[in-house]
Amino acid sequence: MGNPSLEAGRDNDEPQRQVTVSSFYMGKREVTQKEWQEVIGTNLSYYKGANLPVERVNWYEAVEFCSRLSQREGLTPAYRQEPERSEQRKHLVC
Repeated sequence: MGNPSLEAGRDNDEPQRQVTVSSFYMGKREVTQKEWQEVIGTNLSYYKGANLPVERVNWYEAVEFCSRLSQREGLTPAYRQEPERSEQRKHLVC
């Protein structure tokens, strides 16, 4: 993680270091509109097609998809979303 010390334009706060990541699952390809529709129930993509990648998705929507998919697969979601009291926006809780 970080940038090599000789990289052009590198700042001093970007030292390269070893990082260990616990196990996780990752899809082999983009999430299709069909998959998104099956998990979320809507499809807001501009370019329509069941096998096309889903697009026009923000961070919170992507996290919601991953959480619901994890639950469907019997896994524990990595995040949960809770509504903020002052706004109707969501924030993430790890």
